[in-house]
Amino acid sequence: MHGAERLPVVVLRPGVVVGAGGVPFHSGLGFFNNEQHCLGWNQGQNPLPFVLAEDVAAAIVAALAAPGVEGRCYNLVGDVRPTARDYIAELSAALERPLRFHAQSTAKLQAIEIAKWLVKRIVGRAVPFPSYRDLKSRGLVATFDCGDAKRDLGWTPVADRATFIDRAIRVHRPL
Repeated sequence: MHGAERLPVVVLRPGVVVGAGGVPFHSGLGFFNNEQHCLGWNQGQNPLPFVLAEDVAAAIVAALAAPGVEGRCYNLVGDVRPTARDYIAELSAALERPLRFHAQSTAKLQAIEIAKWLVKRIVGRAVPFPSYRDLKSRGLVATFDCGDAKRDLGWTPVADRATFIDRAIRVHRPL
């Protein structure tokens, strides 16, 4: 609609949003079958595209005032990108609870999804075949360059690891 009708819109696409007001057990890390075990989407060793909620809010405000950004799309990913294993270890320390990250292979996840699909088909439900590509994408292995958001919006997400850990994870410590 921006191209055809000149709708003044800016699209902001945040990564894995964490921080105050959110839940510490984010599905971007894996499947939490309870608040102690995270079944990862992969081996959990790749940097994840985290962004603080407060940094997303700052980008929204900046996009409202920035000149010449109408019709643009911006990925919003912070500069501190711990792995799923790192995040779970930091969260375990902050909550003073034993949390475990259980690495999973995409092939295993696909086999489980196919088994569930077969059961659903046997009982007569018409469901699409599970997508290997979808399961693989859940590991969030893509890299993001947010230089355009920083340049065009004047956006400066938190870049200090200790500050990020405080605002993303330690904020969930019990009182």
